[in-house]
Amino acid sequence: MKPIAMEKIQDHELLRIIGEGHYGEIWLARHSSGAFRALKIIRRDRFQRARPFEREYYGVEKYGPVSRQHDELIDILDIGQNQAEGYFYYAMELGDDQKTGQEIAPESYKTKSLLMELRTRGSLPVGDCL
Repeated sequence: MKPIAMEKIQDHELLRIIGEGHYGEIWLARHSSGAFRALKIIRRDRFQRARPFEREYYGVEKYGPVSRQHDELIDILDIGQNQAEGYFYYAMELGDDQKTGQEIAPESYKTKSLLMELRTRGSLPVGDCL
């Protein structure tokens, strides 16, 4: 797997990988505005054929505007691609940190998730679920 050239991700400084999936990785990134974001890089070389990769890009491209119209959806803030390097990316709102909430320290950031909450607290009270 060829590394992504850091300067190729427009308006984002990639700080460190905070998650990986079958098709790529999720980076903690700092936007040129100073805001922290989760930036997912989808790599073409992770797909056997071009069509599923293209379908994934098309789906994210169509979902982006819809995500910003509904408070309950994670906002897709930016979408881009680099065909020469063989990837596309999208930037999302960054989830809260497990310990500090919305105070983000890049060197220690760990995503707060439902799975983490269930492992830590067991079942959740009805009020928290609502």
